[in-house]
Amino acid sequence: MGRPLATLRGHTDTVHSVAYSADGQRIVTASADQTAIIWDINGNIQYTLGEHSDSVNYAEFSPDGRAVVTASSDGTTRLWTADGDLYDILEVPDAFSEVRFFYATFSPDGEEIAATGTTSTVWIWSLDGELLEALEISDPEERGTSGLSIAYSPDGRLIAASAEDGAAYVWEVDSGALVATLTGHTQRVTRVVFSPDGQQLLTGGDDTARLWSLDGTQLAVVNHGARVESVAFSPDGQLMLTAGETLRHVWAVADVLAGTAQPVASMYTVAPNAAVLQVAFHPDGRRIAAPAGKQDAHQHLLDLATLLRIAECRVGRSLTAKELQQFEVENDKVLFDFAQRECPPTAAP
Repeated sequence: MGRPLATLRGHTDTVHSVAYSADGQRIVTASADQTAIIWDINGNIQYTLGEHSDSVNYAEFSPDGRAVVTASSDGTTRLWTADGDLYDILEVPDAFSEVRFFYATFSPDGEEIAATGTTSTVWIWSLDGELLEALEISDPEERGTSGLSIAYSPDGRLIAASAEDGAAYVWEVDSGALVATLTGHTQRVTRVVFSPDGQQLLTGGDDTARLWSLDGTQLAVVNHGARVESVAFSPDGQLMLTAGETLRHVWAVADVLAGTAQPVASMYTVAPNAAVLQVAFHPDGRRIAAPAGKQDAHQHLLDLATLLRIAECRVGRSLTAKELQQFEVENDKVLFDFAQRECPPTAAP
């Protein structure tokens, strides 16, 4: 898939999630060591968020990059400044005090935070900590399933949750009405994400990733070859990433929808206990970050061969000689720039 670009080394236990800031200049990781760490893009630690008392299962930046939210097994969802200061602890009713939070996310406008975990509920708060809504994944009296991930649609109108019961659910945010149930996976659905244009959903679970329309119609399925722990779309929506404990694939979405998909890139991770629980595309679409090994996370830069295959998938044909030359020059520059080296200009023939 590409060479490791930077190893994020600083946690003392399993890294659960990795996320980029919207400007691509920072990274936040969450770990079983009870901390989240904010890094610069080169892998240097900037701040450690260390006030949780149990595993931090997920962390992400707000859309404007000024805040971070963390979800923890200690029963709290916490809001932090991007400078590492605790801003607020988001409360749930006393009856749900035993909840373990697995996932939390900001709404696209940054005005709300949603979280889910072991209570079969998606909780939604305002930024000032007011509990706005509680969406039930299953009967609240039974509490028979856990929410494993959540995602807002890009326009903020819908929210989706993946669950341990093998389904994913989609609600209207304003009304709280359930508008679709995505069924087809045979085991828990570990991740759900919206496409960047908001027209499709991608889920991962069992050994497959599945594309869906907003009304819950299954559009396509790909076999990852091992249990899928995380999925992601590239920023332009043309690629999708599937990841498990040791195997990651990049796919062209057009090929997946056509039923002709083969991975355009693959990576095998051989580090012990390399649990890939959350992966992310960099906003430039050329880099991927994922947990790697017991305590680390890696950034990978897609190599030129991979980028070439992706480019050909995007245009649906082989590139011309002129396009190949432009492609190589442009992407060599990307490689060198990210390594903080200078790339001398290459003259066209």
